Amino acid sequence: MSEKSNRNNRIIIIVLLLALVFSLGGLYKQKQDTIAVVADLSEEKAALQSDLSDLVAQYDALILDNDSMSEELIIERKRIIALKDSVSALQGDVSRLSRYRNEVYQLKKEKAVLLAQADSLIIVNETLAAQKAEVEAALTDEKELTSSLSQEKSNLEQKVSRGQVLNAVEILAGAIKENGSGNEKEVTKAKKADRIKTCFVLAKNEIARPGDKVIYLRVTDPEGMLIGQSMDEYAVNYNGEMIVCSEKQTIIYNNEAMDMCMYLDRADGQDWMVGTYNVEVYAENELIGTSQFSLEKGLF
Repeated sequence: MSEKSNRNNRIIIIVLLLALVFSLGGLYKQKQDTIAVVADLSEEKAALQSDLSDLVAQYDALILDNDSMSEELIIERKRIIALKDSVSALQGDVSRLSRYRNEVYQLKKEKAVLLAQADSLIIVNETLAAQKAEVEAALTDEKELTSSLSQEKSNLEQKVSRGQVLNAVEILAGAIKENGSGNEKEVTKAKKADRIKTCFVLAKNEIARPGDKVIYLRVTDPEGMLIGQSMDEYAVNYNGEMIVCSEKQTIIYNNEAMDMCMYLDRADGQDWMVGTYNVEVYAENELIGTSQFSLEKGLF
């Protein structure tokens, strides 16, 4: 009886030992599995953090290159940073890690859509920039052409203006003596001279403005003193300087060659000086002709 009892006890002990061994083996396997899961979770967490860091950097570049989409891109960037912070704080939660993985996948899809939009905008902006450059180049060419045409017009107007100026040619000036019947005789002696006579031809000018013209005559004696009226109404504005003339005469000019003469009388009680006299003819504030003549001493 005692032997049988001992044998039964040994069997029970062996069974208990076997159960303990199996339990310890199960616990060891469970621990190893847990260690493997934790390692996998750490790797997955690190991978998600790396993906999110890459996304942040990519959005930074997109924001710099796309001003027109910057607000939308900044909002997406903030979402990525918030998710990255959540992943960094995660501690072994498989379900949350799986959810975060799905969010990262979704963010990548959204980034692809935004990137396509950004590329389209870049193409549009490049096209618009090229068109703007073409328009600006055309405007520059147009401005240069306008400036050139304006300069040509100004030059032409100056030429026309110069061409419209009257021209006094074949100027003959000298002293004359008149007899009682009014006949004139050219003289060269100062003592014999009664008047100074200046004759000239207003040349034909088809582009000059026709109509009334005031012709001014200026004669100065050998000492440079003005002969004649010496009044402001006989002055012309030549090159910004008021030039007082000796005589003026109004004519009607019709663009054809025209002969005319102008006279200056000797002042009462004065004789003409011996020497060279200078003659100038003005019209429309322009000097249109010059000449000289001389008077000599003696009577014969």
